[in-house]
Amino acid sequence: MLVKIFAPMLFQRSYPLVVKLQTKSKMARELLILFIWLLCSLPSLSIDYLIPFTTPESCKTNQYFQFSSLRCEPCGSPGQERSNDGFSCICQTGYKMVENKGGPSIVCEACNSAADSGNLTSSLDGSFCIKCPTDVGFNVKTGTCNRCPSDSVATDRTRDGAKLSTRKCERCVEDTTPGGEELQACRRCHSSFLLSSNDSVCSPCTENGFVITGGVCFDENVLLKDTSSMYKVEYGDKSFDSRFFRSNLRASQALCKTDSNFTACQLLGNLCVLLDYIQGGSACKEYTDLVNNKIPLGIVNGDNRDWPVVMPWLFYELSASDAPEVLDKKEITKKFQRNEDIDFVLAVYTLNGSFVGYENGLDSIQMCKDRPSKMAAALKFATTYRSSCSIAVKEMAKMPMFLYDMFLALGDDLYPVPVLMENYVKDSENVNEGSDRDKWVLTRRFYVVDNLIGISAGGNQELQYIRYPQKIELNIRLRSSDGEIYPPLLRIKYDALELNDEDTLNSDKEVSFAITYEMDTSKIKKDTEVLSPAV
Repeated sequence: MLVKIFAPMLFQRSYPLVVKLQTKSKMARELLILFIWLLCSLPSLSIDYLIPFTTPESCKTNQYFQFSSLRCEPCGSPGQERSNDGFSCICQTGYKMVENKGGPSIVCEACNSAADSGNLTSSLDGSFCIKCPTDVGFNVKTGTCNRCPSDSVATDRTRDGAKLSTRKCERCVEDTTPGGEELQACRRCHSSFLLSSNDSVCSPCTENGFVITGGVCFDENVLLKDTSSMYKVEYGDKSFDSRFFRSNLRASQALCKTDSNFTACQLLGNLCVLLDYIQGGSACKEYTDLVNNKIPLGIVNGDNRDWPVVMPWLFYELSASDAPEVLDKKEITKKFQRNEDIDFVLAVYTLNGSFVGYENGLDSIQMCKDRPSKMAAALKFATTYRSSCSIAVKEMAKMPMFLYDMFLALGDDLYPVPVLMENYVKDSENVNEGSDRDKWVLTRRFYVVDNLIGISAGGNQELQYIRYPQKIELNIRLRSSDGEIYPPLLRIKYDALELNDEDTLNSDKEVSFAITYEMDTSKIKKDTEVLSPAV
């Protein structure tokens, strides 16, 4: 009864009623004491909004990152494991998905019971269980069917989507071969595998004198001689045999040389960039040889003869003999006003040479992300901008990798921005690190993070090395007091990291980005004097 009497008082805070009770009797005083005791015994109604900072990388192998609550949660059992992206749980091999509503839990069911030796496995889409073909067999260790023959693809459904009770190995016929994700579809084979130009039968490319490299069938005579040194990439003071170079260098050179294949030529150029433009490197040597001897030069975008037809433009060679001639050009006639937006455009390429498109602004090359308004301030003319931050090595290892050509947008025209890669070495000297412009070697294309090249050509499939920019600085020199400028210069210095070192893998690295302005005060003073009206 006391609870019923006092509950309203507690939540309505009827303090005047309490005063009345105090003045009436001994019983009232006792009730008041009980009220005070209950009030003091109530738990605090305040809420603690502080939550632990958890990242997907901090989740354990049996946990997924529940982004709705920003925390790591365990995958249930039995038969569950973390998905590849780490944001959900999926059924393990040998289990089928019984329920998945996109929420916090899924239900998986084993295809084979403990008492059943069975040969059932998960379907290719994981939604049901299926028998393995008798001529292919069931792999007890992996709980999956053995692979179909190399000329066939596995299928679990009929063409109209009906489930099969037993998996089939469908042979790819005519001009198709297994391809697509996990080689689960018949795709038209590359034209180099066709026996003749009008043939409709794929060749296995096993004839004497023919080899497969880069996914293309080549007559061995058109390929570069295979030497181990041509696949070496320098990561700091260590030389590394790169799987990507071994898979793509000879193929890209041959296709660029014989067919002027756009993507292959871009890929060859990208491989040179990833050698830090060192001319002694195999990719840069082959690029230069093609530019000088095999690929005809032409007029591209006006009179720019540094840019060869079908090839990426990497070096300043023909139109300028040295860096000062490039950097002191007065071709940019636009007069910028203070705080006016200065527009930059990035042409973006994938590592394999495909063109992604154009990007406006410099957000992609600023590793330190901030408020959009603050990052936009970097593009205000005559505004010095600096940012620095620490980035986890594990995060850099997962960043998408692209290569960039940078331009200054001037109305309907683009003006190329030269790059000074400080890692460039000439005659054992880092000529781009100093201030002597006569020694500088200017280039065009650059990357932000290299996290695809550093996989060994040996048995280890794990990423072993990455490179990242310790600093990126865009320098703009004023050539008059009227807002005229010389060509901007992008300076980049990379650092290499070995991921086999656990301490390095779990560390953070400092990176910086800056836009700086310089002016020759004596020149500006002279311009001002010349423009001053006569007294």
